[in-house]
Formats: sequence, structure tokens, C-alpha cells
Amino acid sequence: MIAIILAAGRGSRLKKKTSNKPKCLIKIHNKSILEWSIQSIKQSGIKKIFAIGGYKYNELKKFINVKYVNNNWKKTNIFYSLLKADKTLMKKPSLIFYSDILFNKKILKTLINNKSQICIPYDKSWKKLWKIRFKDPFQDAETFVIKNKRLFEIGKKTTNIKNIQGQFMGILKITPPGWKKIKMAIKNLTNSQISKIDITSLLNYLIQKKVKIDIAPVLGKWCEIDSSRDLEIYKKKTIKKNVWSHDWR
Repeated sequence: MIAIILAAGRGSRLKKKTSNKPKCLIKIHNKSILEWSIQSIKQSGIKKIFAIGGYKYNELKKFINVKYVNNNWKKTNIFYSLLKADKTLMKKPSLIFYSDILFNKKILKTLINNKSQICIPYDKSWKKLWKIRFKDPFQDAETFVIKNKRLFEIGKKTTNIKNIQGQFMGILKITPPGWKKIKMAIKNLTNSQISKIDITSLLNYLIQKKVKIDIAPVLGKWCEIDSSRDLEIYKKKTIKKNVWSHDWR
């Protein structure tokens, strides 16, 4: 098992904080988001970790092996960056991470022991985190619909709580057979279409193509950083260990 951190984007919503470095190098409690991620990955027993860089990727090299680079990061989406690791994904089972999340090692152990070809963890207790981050949880929450113990729909806007059975955490597991199925599913898409796909759009597309997406439920122990408000919240809420239910440590 290897770990791939998708770190090509800038994180423009954080404005000046990312003017001279990628978003994942912003610090929380004296460590960057990237360093926290690497720590959790290593604690789970995964030794081989690398990043797919883009914006100011040389800054990442101080902390991690930047094995692949998406030089077209300004005009492409996150799946385009993942495709840079095609040769690796064809050979090794991989855990893939957004670069702006913090997570506990226990979440990863759940995935490492999972036998699925494609699997994503999801937070069943997502409302606890969203209520802290947003005045209206529906402001940012997206659909996550489960049917027959598999993912049925993800990533769409909704005001119906029944369509939000959890939230995607920016982590997924893909084995070589799973990656082959993904490549087969997208083979008729144009380069322009592929360049615009984000991960939730990809998952919805795979579902339409009858590719099975397995799911692994977890309860908290993670968070994502989308804004300056998120940063301030996490700094306050995680000062003491075990005080907050979404403490990633």
C-alpha cells in the first residue's frame, strides 16, 4: 500500500495565506497540514508516500517526494492531477488524499484492511463538524446516498437531509484492478472533459457506468480546511487533546 497526496492546487479561497506557498503548507498548531497528513499516514503503517504537485511544488519538496507534477494546474481539475500517477496506480494499491484535510490514523487502517477495489470512507457524524463550520450546514453539505451498501450518489446540492447519509472526506482507496475499471469507464471522454472532472464528479460518473464504489463508515476524527474561518475554528477547537469529537490526532 502506498499513499498519494493530491497537492497541485493553490487554495485561492485562503487568499494571501497561499500567495507564496501551497495550501497544504499552512500551519495548524506548529505543523503544516501536509506534515500532519504525513504523520497520520506513517502511523497507519504506510511507508511510501509521495505528492502530485503543481502550484509552487518546489516548496513541497522540503517535506515530501513530489513524484509527479501537473504543470497545467490552473486550467485542470483534481482528477487530471491523479492521472499523472497512472503508472503507479496500475501497479500498487493506493490511498489517495486531498491535501487540505486532517485525519486520524484509525480511518486509514479501516481502508487498508478493506478488500474493495474502489472504496471511500464517509463521516456518518458529519453534522457535528458542519454545524461548527457553517451557520447553515446545508450551505456546503452535499448529497451522499447509499443503496445496497454501496455509493449511489455523491456531491450534489440538496436541502433534503435524507439525501445526506454522510459526507465524503477527501480520501479514497484504489487498487490496480479498480484503477483499470476507472480507465475503462473514462475511455470515451475527451481530454477537455477529463480536465474538468473533480473527484465527486468522477465517482458519480463511475456509478452511472456501473462501477461499484464501496464505502467505509467512520465517526469524525477528521476535518477539512476550505477557508480562513476553518483555520481559526480548528486552532481553537483542538488546542487540548480529546476535547473535540473531530480531533484528528
